Amino acid sequence: DYVFPLKRRIRSNLFRFVVRRFFLYDIFDSQCGMKAFKSSVAKKLFSVSRSSGFVFDVEILMIARRCGYSIKEIPVRWTHVIKKNRYNLRRYVKMLYGIASELVAIKIRHA
Repeated sequence: DYVFPLKRRIRSNLFRFVVRRFFLYDIFDSQCGMKAFKSSVAKKLFSVSRSSGFVFDVEILMIARRCGYSIKEIPVRWTHVIKKNRYNLRRYVKMLYGIASELVAIKIRHA
């Protein structure tokens, strides 16, 4: 099994901590790319959501909770495709700023 590099694990755990602390306290992994919805529920959730970036999952799950839908996490097994990425501090800081801004906007919209 592939183990993520330490930098990636730290970033993922930090993001997970922030999301669980301030948004979705009982959801372990809001960023798992695999989500399933009934079509009527998906239409409702995505029609209300305004986020389209990296953190859209957080808003969708917050809206689902507010609407009274049940949310279940089911373990999935997946294979990570390894891509060589160069670490670029400027790009990373810009990404962090974008993520933080979007999380604050979500919090304000759904306060």
